[in-house]
Amino acid sequence: MSSSEYHNSENEEADPLKKKKLNIIKYLRKAGPKRSNLSGSSWEKMNTLLCAACAIKIFLLKILAD
Repeated sequence: MSSSEYHNSENEEADPLKKKKLNIIKYLRKAGPKRSNLSGSSWEKMNTLLCAACAIKIFLLKILAD
């Protein structure tokens, strides 16, 4: 194990919140609107916003459950 690998694993163990934040960011990126949805009718844009709002709601419920 190199020193950088050791340093990274040590940080993850010392700061579990950082790991949780990274997982949340990855989750939101997957759940967020796609680029193809950003152009189009106002109906598509509204659906994209609803999808993002739903993703945030799920995200908050997931945090509160932990």
